[in-house]
Amino acid sequence: MRAPHLSATLQTAAALAVDERPDGAWHAEWPTLRDLLRLAVGSTSLAGGLVDDLRVDTAALTRNLGATGGSLLAERLTIVLTPVIGASAVKELIARAGREDLARILSTDPRLRAAGVDVTELLDPDNYVGLAPDFATDEETND
Repeated sequence: MRAPHLSATLQTAAALAVDERPDGAWHAEWPTLRDLLRLAVGSTSLAGGLVDDLRVDTAALTRNLGATGGSLLAERLTIVLTPVIGASAVKELIARAGREDLARILSTDPRLRAAGVDVTELLDPDNYVGLAPDFATDEETND
């Protein structure tokens, strides 16, 4: 809640300076920057504590993914299938997924079969993790 306002203070102080740092602007910047850094360190520490003992219940995760009928992968479907069958066709398929099984819808679509789309691979959440591997760390290698 405080960070956006502190950031605004930094931007305002910096905007008041022309070529050299005038009296007053940097006086507002340093304590504000220090407060922002304290907030960042405190938030990071608390977030680390929250996830230290986090355990993923893969059975529940799989069950919940199944309950959505695949609609959680709508973004991936849009990205992969739009160049193949067009945006409106993808939107129609995703809308149908709310009423029917998405895997069946996609596997029986002749346009996707003709294009050689592997529906099983496309609907496997393990194949669509976005940037998660870039953010994840390996404790053994400290990557």
